[in-house]
Amino acid sequence: MLLKRFNQLLFAIAGLALLIRLRGFSTHFLLSSDTARDILTAKGAILLHQLPWVGSFSSAGPFVFGPNWYWQLMLPQILFPNFFMGTWVVMLVFSILFVIVMGLCGKLLGGNRLGLITALLTAISPAAVGLSTYATQHAMVEIFSGLTLLGLL
Repeated sequence: MLLKRFNQLLFAIAGLALLIRLRGFSTHFLLSSDTARDILTAKGAILLHQLPWVGSFSSAGPFVFGPNWYWQLMLPQILFPNFFMGTWVVMLVFSILFVIVMGLCGKLLGGNRLGLITALLTAISPAAVGLSTYATQHAMVEIFSGLTLLGLL
């Protein structure tokens, strides 16, 4: 009974997170030069049937990132080939999954109450809401960090 109630409340909080992130969604997504370059590289890789071997250059030093970001951007291009905002929709889905993952992490650390509080704080966090509209490599840190923490717990 308590597990069912926890799941219902967790998904209600995820629904709240979705509503917060969808409010003005089309006016919040960013298309910077780096984002445009990355999305065009992913789209070009699909059209040429080639996997990128290196990633984008870093502003922190003379090195390049790995190609995994381009590979992740290829997924929305394959799922939504003619939908320009497909990349941002996938980022939105990852942001909602992050709320659920953090709720599960809180539950494992301190029980149902802590899980729901953690999920609620993640749902309304300005940083998490802001990252849901960014299509940059840094936006994926939240979901990968949450999944890592969940795996460790």
